[in-house]
Amino acid sequence: MCFGCKLANNEVDTFSIFENELFNVILDLDPISDGHLLILPKEHCESISGLTNINELKDLITKIKCILMDKLNIENISICINEGKINDLNHMHVHIIPRAENDKLLYEETNAKEELVKIFNKLK
Repeated sequence: MCFGCKLANNEVDTFSIFENELFNVILDLDPISDGHLLILPKEHCESISGLTNINELKDLITKIKCILMDKLNIENISICINEGKINDLNHMHVHIIPRAENDKLLYEETNAKEELVKIFNKLK
């Protein structure tokens, strides 16, 4: 069983704030903001394309945002979906990151237009 499955199924200690038969929502152990959460499917899944209950995930994200708004007075979130082997997890998971206006989290100003042009040309 992968480490993500162990987290999702309470086989290791976590700070679970919500759980149902499909998902477990836990506090990120290395948060980048207060209330930073992970949503982990209980069934092993390595990519979003392998997730069979995407509508339930969407509904859960909405529910979690409401919890954050109510309990921590959070109005804005960033959502990040990790696939493949990230850190110790080879298990698809969703980061819910509470945001504040002008917090500059996940943002570094750069003037790297040349790099953008290179990436753009590779992607088009």
